[in-house]
Amino acid sequence: MMLTVEEMVMMKAFDHSTRGAAISDLALHIAGITDQELKAGCMQLKEKLAGMTDTDYMAIDFTVYDEELG
Repeated sequence: MMLTVEEMVMMKAFDHSTRGAAISDLALHIAGITDQELKAGCMQLKEKLAGMTDTDYMAIDFTVYDEELG
């Protein structure tokens, strides 16, 4: 399961050390997000992460956009 560029950027704002940590951190912060579009994107990302395996998650290269985001 691939993450979009936007989802990869969002992941950088949260603890993404493990799939479980990412899901927990997203869940913790979603309630405080006031922008409805951002909130919906975070909820969708949380569901996407919940639907993938730990093996799939570990295969994600979180450094792929580092240079562009720099």
